Amino acid sequence: MLSNLFNMPNYHDSKRKQISLTKMIAKGGEGKVWATNRSGCLAKIYTFFPDTEKVEKLNVMIANPLITSSLNTRNISIAWPQDLIYNNKGNCVGFLMPEIKKAKPIFEIYNSKRRRMIAPGFNWLYLHAVAQNLAAIIKIIHANGCVIGDINQKNILVNNQAEVAIIDTDSFQVTDPKSQKIFRCPVGTSEFTPPELLGKKFSILTQTKCHDRFRLAVIIYYLLFSGNHPFSGRWNRLGNQPKQEELIKQGIWLYSKNSFLQPSPSTIPLDIVHPSLKKLFLKCFNDGHKNPGIRPSAKDWLKALEIATGKLKQCNLQKNHIYSQTYGKCYWCERKANLGEDIFL
Repeated sequence: MLSNLFNMPNYHDSKRKQISLTKMIAKGGEGKVWATNRSGCLAKIYTFFPDTEKVEKLNVMIANPLITSSLNTRNISIAWPQDLIYNNKGNCVGFLMPEIKKAKPIFEIYNSKRRRMIAPGFNWLYLHAVAQNLAAIIKIIHANGCVIGDINQKNILVNNQAEVAIIDTDSFQVTDPKSQKIFRCPVGTSEFTPPELLGKKFSILTQTKCHDRFRLAVIIYYLLFSGNHPFSGRWNRLGNQPKQEELIKQGIWLYSKNSFLQPSPSTIPLDIVHPSLKKLFLKCFNDGHKNPGIRPSAKDWLKALEIATGKLKQCNLQKNHIYSQTYGKCYWCERKANLGEDIFL
């Protein structure tokens, strides 16, 4: 039954302390996110009253906050639920969470046109740093026994120091450490979904870290290859090109064996990244297609990104051009000469 939440202005937390909603910040399929009268605290108010299972899940999350002390940042990295929100009839209507300040959705960073407008100084070094920081956060999430499930372009935020934060954490798959009950992730985004889960009902699936590992590889590919999806390209067979979801199911990407996809003239080649990163992409999307258990972990990506970052070099001609020494030349100058396009102005 649709709840008429905003005709019930008297909200309070679990200790019956008043909560006032001051400004709507975002709106999604489940509800709205609001600024509150509490500094540094946001409220997610659901469109429908959450069911008993959802409330139980939120209580488990509140009772078991993630330990993020190993992250080298003073900023909030995971918008974990802090307390439940109730209306004046005692119904749970949402939850409180920390505010992520001065950050943009990750797609605004890896998309070259958007990045040029909002973060023109973000070069390839910064994008490596974003990937590294994301891998560090996901490593912690997995170490705490959680699976993100719905990794997408909107629930990962990036600030101007390349620090990363993850929001919409109430959709995570979490396990109650006392009862071992699993609260699943009911939603997903097809372009980040591993082949073995496509077409399946997420609400009844128990996911593993291996599923998140596919999603992490896709996001890192987006970051390092200017917003291009690994399972996109030019179809070189007769007939219509299959939809991206079907390409993922079949394991057909630009660098799969005997791939039916070919790079376009504007495709950024895999060889421009450090060999340690290239190896992980091939392992994830080729070897990991049939054997999800061998997909590189967040720890693997973190190590490879640290190595790759150490081999980055600034171009002598254009200071915002950063390239890998293992490639031997500035790819971005080469690209500008060939295509007349500079994505790192």
